[in-house]
Amino acid sequence: MPSEKRRAIRMDVLNDLHRAYKTDRLKRRTFPVSVEFDDPETFFALEYLAEKKLVYFKQTHPDHYVAKITPLGKSHLELELGSRKEAACR
Repeated sequence: MPSEKRRAIRMDVLNDLHRAYKTDRLKRRTFPVSVEFDDPETFFALEYLAEKKLVYFKQTHPDHYVAKITPLGKSHLELELGSRKEAACR
């Protein structure tokens, strides 16, 4: 898969977790364990973001994973959105 497409998937996942942080009482999302097989690109994105410390991603139950955006992830997202707005204004 092209790196730009993977990058877009990672940003979509980060945006999704940021929305969950703003709207969900627990400020997190759960993913079924089957995400590894049903949607491997999302799973790889979550693992990558966790390695970069942009999200917390852990299997807390045999049936599901928990993912939550970290403060570093929020900062990264704000910087990314800011640079996109600047590029659009040029």
